[in-house]
Amino acid sequence: MQFFPPAREAIKYLVADGRYCYIETGSSISINQNVKDILIPSEERRIKMYPMDFEEFLWAMGEEMLMPYIRECFNRQQPLSPGLHRRAMDYFRQYMIVGGMPQAVETYINTKSFEQTDRIKRDILNLYRSDIRKYAKGVESKVVKIFDTIPGQLQKHEKNFVSPH
Repeated sequence: MQFFPPAREAIKYLVADGRYCYIETGSSISINQNVKDILIPSEERRIKMYPMDFEEFLWAMGEEMLMPYIRECFNRQQPLSPGLHRRAMDYFRQYMIVGGMPQAVETYINTKSFEQTDRIKRDILNLYRSDIRKYAKGVESKVVKIFDTIPGQLQKHEKNFVSPH
């Protein structure tokens, strides 16, 4: 991406113009690697983004009232009605399959296809792997292996991460 650093530097002057606001996205790795020798806009703010949680997933699915009702029942220590419990569990299963990546959630909402949604998630993970390979000079395969073991490591109850060989 030869054009990226100069374009990013140019944003400083576009922001100063005052007519537009700008948002740039990327992994921390690629953003940090692409700021060498450029003038960063002083107005720049970094915002940490996280995957959508279950409540945000429900909002995206058009279910704004379900989570407040679940919370209310929980606080009163009362069970949900069987029908509402089934509906909540159905959404929760969908969330567990789709996950919280906004692009994957959007794909699921638009297509209702787990297969197409899975393709989007795999594409995102492949972009992460590509970033890792790009900047892990000399240890690319080891770092990618570590990245790929993260889900399995998170399932364990142990607190220590065991590096793959």
